[in-house]
Amino acid sequence: MAAVNGWQDEEKFLWLQVQLVGQATTAFKWIPEEARASYGRCLEVLKGRFDPSSTRELYLAELFGWKKLQSEDLTTFTGI
Repeated sequence: MAAVNGWQDEEKFLWLQVQLVGQATTAFKWIPEEARASYGRCLEVLKGRFDPSSTRELYLAELFGWKKLQSEDLTTFTGI
């Protein structure tokens, strides 16, 4: 949309703000002012927060660290 309309970073930034919903809106409010000064930096911060590939190693470590407790049945352990 930005390319079609010939938007600069300022217009992209304004459009981004009005399109955010749910957790993204909350995350946007917590972005530091210095990051909000740049559309690219703001986008970086949001991607870092929501892009699963950025936390892949953390999720894998958590997954391989899980141990079934003796008191858990298999359904509870797997979340099914």
